[in-house]
Amino acid sequence: MKGGFVVDGPLLVLGRVLLLLLLLPVAVWFVLDVSPVLTYSGSIITARHLPQAQACSNYAKGKWVADARRPLYSGNECRRWLSRMWSCRRTERTDFSYESYRWQPHDCEMPDFSGPNFLQRMRNRTLAFVGDSLGREQFQSMMCIATGGKRSPEVEDVGRRYGLEKAPSPFSPGGSAYRFPETNTTILFYWSATLSQLEPLTDERRSYALHLDRPAPFLKEHLPSFDALVLNTGHH
Repeated sequence: MKGGFVVDGPLLVLGRVLLLLLLLPVAVWFVLDVSPVLTYSGSIITARHLPQAQACSNYAKGKWVADARRPLYSGNECRRWLSRMWSCRRTERTDFSYESYRWQPHDCEMPDFSGPNFLQRMRNRTLAFVGDSLGREQFQSMMCIATGGKRSPEVEDVGRRYGLEKAPSPFSPGGSAYRFPETNTTILFYWSATLSQLEPLTDERRSYALHLDRPAPFLKEHLPSFDALVLNTGHH
């Protein structure tokens, strides 16, 4: 099929690598030029609160350290945003020591995340998570820390604007979108395990064509409206 390949292990991995290499310059441009918000591994921090002398050269170099002020939200309270299968507080797990750690860069202090401050800095902006279950977990965690783990009834479900009100299917996957009215900040998630366009072949239940040269239709349609985009794929 022109412009597409039957989904295969090595080709799928290669396609993901190529797509991420194409999108990397866009992400770097956003971080360095457009936005005062810096992102690393799903964590969002504000640069202006770092003293000049402590400006980090690389947030990725550091270690996990114990911090009694963690976690930033409770899995028991944050039920509106957390899927039950990922809410360890609501299962039979007994060890929660892993929740009391934070990331510490080697050469600077990373300021604590503040939900209200984050929303102010994202005023009139949209943050999108697109990917597989890892991206969905990041999205749900972001909603929990942005709301402080509360139900926040004032937060609006705006999934209809992005075509996310339909039932999930292979070609119309699930997702969610919410808007914080006070700052007009939208945070959304869209499921796309390949980040590329999929089309059925002879038997749509078993075989598909993966078009490495075409982004997922959702990305193609809504990318211009995103101010920050977090991508992930190949988690499983």
